[in-house]
Amino acid sequence: MLLTAAKCVGGGGRVVGSPARNHCLPPLPPSPDPHPHPDHNLLQEKMGILSSLKRRAILLVNGLNKLEGVTCNEAEVGGA
Repeated sequence: MLLTAAKCVGGGGRVVGSPARNHCLPPLPPSPDPHPHPDHNLLQEKMGILSSLKRRAILLVNGLNKLEGVTCNEAEVGGA
């Protein structure tokens, strides 16, 4: 059976399966944010960026130390 979606006049959606079966559906409410505190997402993003930078710095140090005549030390980072 072919299903199509269309906008109902009352604001909901309509699913049309056959000419005899037109159903108006109410709009879905917005899903609640599992972390309503706005700083939570910013903190997660910051930690992800810092973690990525640290991984890449370690890879760079290891790669440079493989070169003949090159010595590179890992950076010492203070608390954030």
